Amino acid sequence: VALHSIKPNIGHTAVSAGVANVIQTVMALKAKTLPPTLHFEQPNPQIDFANSPLYVSAAAREWKTADGVPRRAGINSFAMGGTNAHLILEEAPAQQSEPSERNSHLLILSAKTPSALQKMAQRLADHLTVAPEIELADVAYTLQLGRAEFEHRFAVRCATREEAIERLQAPQQEIDDLDVQKWLQGETVDWTAQYAEERRRRIPLPTYPFEKRTCLAGQ
Repeated sequence: VALHSIKPNIGHTAVSAGVANVIQTVMALKAKTLPPTLHFEQPNPQIDFANSPLYVSAAAREWKTADGVPRRAGINSFAMGGTNAHLILEEAPAQQSEPSERNSHLLILSAKTPSALQKMAQRLADHLTVAPEIELADVAYTLQLGRAEFEHRFAVRCATREEAIERLQAPQQEIDDLDVQKWLQGETVDWTAQYAEERRRRIPLPTYPFEKRTCLAGQ
């Protein structure tokens, strides 16, 4: 059992120490890596680690488990403010995307500004370039059912990943579809009906490209 503390990384964050550990533990489970405890050189001589199953994780390394056994981690958050909690996290089951029988896929994007929309399209094109393993149908499903809708909108229809990348980098696309035209004009479309007989899943995609803005005192 590897022991780790995030405090050497960021110091004691008082009431947010617990959530800081939760975030790092989730990231460790996702990366399948045991994080190091920074600045650790030797244990307290009063702790008999040699005769226990415990050890301090002093260096980052692959988090191995027996076949079929999921990775698990316990998080302790005690004493600060009198709030005592112990949380056990387990890695999510591996999910496999189902092959899609669709001839084409609809990718939709929306943003608060035209420049942010352009950056979103480029980010998605770059993501599809470096992640060829993702299912294009899951990308379309995530964009249609897992994103907020804003004023400026863009849509492309594509059959392959290469086609998607090319069209995402084009300034305009013409799509002869009534629902898509309604959505591009600002209406809300219920995309769920298109997946009534298809089992898809949401996947991680590039986040919203927030634009830098300088705010001066008094404004």
